[in-house]
Amino acid sequence: MPLRMSINTSMDWSARESDGISVFVDTGVFVGVRNSRDDKHGLSVELISSALKGAFGAVYTSDYIVDEATTLAMARTGKSEIAFDIGDFIL
Repeated sequence: MPLRMSINTSMDWSARESDGISVFVDTGVFVGVRNSRDDKHGLSVELISSALKGAFGAVYTSDYIVDEATTLAMARTGKSEIAFDIGDFIL
């Protein structure tokens, strides 16, 4: 059975001060931010916005995530400009 993470969507993310923690952003969040038709688009935008304001401390990802997100965008759409867009957004 796959591990599922539950996110409290009613939490006021902007109210949380950085307390020395960090967050690793995975592919699904980046794809959700850039795809307005994604089921989790709104939540992804909210989480990235809060993360970039320091609500979760330092923000990390990896080159594997950049590769996965751009490959996924290219595979789903067949459009290189969309793949480049998500890569540029991450970087």
